[in-house]
Amino acid sequence: MGLTLIRDTDNVIEFDAAGLLTDLVTGAVIPAAVVEITLRNHLDTADIGGETWPLSLPAVAPSGNYRATLTDSLVLAGEQEVIGVLTADNGPDARTTWRLRMPVADLFS
Repeated sequence: MGLTLIRDTDNVIEFDAAGLLTDLVTGAVIPAAVVEITLRNHLDTADIGGETWPLSLPAVAPSGNYRATLTDSLVLAGEQEVIGVLTADNGPDARTTWRLRMPVADLFS
């Protein structure tokens, strides 16, 4: 998932679980996990303001795509990069967390 966040605009975030979130026995993509993200400052010491975290990414297709909209109310002033803490949970002993670096840019820079 490579995503550049644009300040002062809505951003769609999508997680494609193919190859990342699969059943260990069958290899099939898991289409109904609980997927959530929290955005943190570049030092990973505080949550980004303007949203209630964690934000749920509901499944949008049985193919394992999960999607949500980050609203333009995110407080990204002064941030050049944020950390996206993405968690996928499919029950006991089936939880994975990724930490993703996400650059921040202005719409017209």
